[in-house]
Amino acid sequence: MKKNVELNIVGAGQIFQIRKALFPYMTKNKDEEITIGMLLNTNNISRFEDLSPSNYLFTVSKDQIEKLGIETRVDPMEINGDEVFQLGTIDVIPNNESQLKVFLEELFENAKVINDEVYASNFGTISGNNIEKNYFKACIEIEVDDSILTDKDIDSLVSETANRINCELEELVERLDFLRNLEINNNVIKGVFSSMREYPKDKEMLIPIKPELPYKDTKGISAFALGTINLGKNLYLEGPYGVGKNVFATTLAWLYKRPLYEYSINAQLSNNALMGSQTLDENGQVKFVPSTIIEAAEVGGILVLDELNMGRSNTFSFLHALLDNRRSVDVPQYKKVNAVDNFVVIATGNQGYAGTMALNQALLSRFLTIKMNHFNSIEDLLPVKLKSKDLDVFQKLYSAILKGIELDTLEPETLSIRNFRLASELIAVQGLSTKDVLMQVVVENITDETCREEVKRSLGNIMVI
Repeated sequence: MKKNVELNIVGAGQIFQIRKALFPYMTKNKDEEITIGMLLNTNNISRFEDLSPSNYLFTVSKDQIEKLGIETRVDPMEINGDEVFQLGTIDVIPNNESQLKVFLEELFENAKVINDEVYASNFGTISGNNIEKNYFKACIEIEVDDSILTDKDIDSLVSETANRINCELEELVERLDFLRNLEINNNVIKGVFSSMREYPKDKEMLIPIKPELPYKDTKGISAFALGTINLGKNLYLEGPYGVGKNVFATTLAWLYKRPLYEYSINAQLSNNALMGSQTLDENGQVKFVPSTIIEAAEVGGILVLDELNMGRSNTFSFLHALLDNRRSVDVPQYKKVNAVDNFVVIATGNQGYAGTMALNQALLSRFLTIKMNHFNSIEDLLPVKLKSKDLDVFQKLYSAILKGIELDTLEPETLSIRNFRLASELIAVQGLSTKDVLMQVVVENITDETCREEVKRSLGNIMVI
């Protein structure tokens, strides 16, 4: 899009004037204004190693560059604690209207000077006392990339969202901080908050609180998951037991502030069971009760289909229309259900788990599949910081269990991240013995006797070492 922008170039005759005169102008930031600071090279410039050796240096604040969508390949420099970009340098300052127009159009490749009222001053005579009276002023027409969102844009969106959905601002700021810590880009973040809406009180209760231990993404899958949900598409989280698929799904529902519905899949399920069931009302009349799946679609929540590959593919045929662009399904004895915009499905599937079945392409094509694997480091999964010697024992036992699962000498269910987390708290917070805690909490809670004995031997070897 094109945008008319008022352009101010403020000059300073001496480097020490940065703090007193130039800096306040350089950091102005209005929607329709950009202020450029011009620094003259003097004998004192050696005190600023990052400044250009040219006679004149033009800089602009980082916020303004982002706001206008101007691209620059140079890194920002810091002046008086704020970041600015160097736009360019010149050896001769334009001192009349025609020279200024040429200069501006060269400085901004995508700009055109459209205002005849251009003012120029001779910067060679500037003194600190009349800094405000010596500047260039012009109106330029500039191509603006309105897809670029600054942090300030997102901060404003979060505040507006809090007011729109009648929510405490602190709740949303907590989510924003979480997303920024994951280094999610602002366009994706915008999609998260723009989709938020107010739910009825009885459905609002289904919105999960922040998980005690949210999924800790060290592999960058969160950006793909969030982007997919922003587009209204479904996710299939595939991975071995214990990698955090359900925790990730809950974390996503919390981030989007949407009701969370969960439905466990098994081989005995039928099409009818997925739609709902019949029951007697208070008058003894038979009535149809929609399933969790149907309710999630009507409310606009996030539906988790847990262990999707435990069911037969043909069981899910009636869901195809609900999961694709049609986003609707005819439910006998009820009505045609049209999914609300915020409705999205997150399915999970275990690899190498007893009883799993192959899913057909017709079903899988309605999901974006994200492969999830075990973390290499147990430290990333623990809620507390352990002493280095204790952490070393945890890591060795964790690695031994993973290796056993990989070699098929241990069942996938042998690994319980929940038990490792509990063990770490008992050691770090309660001061209990490392060996005793791991034996009682991690080893003795393994249900398969053969697996339990193998892990017990591994722990014994680790503690001896």
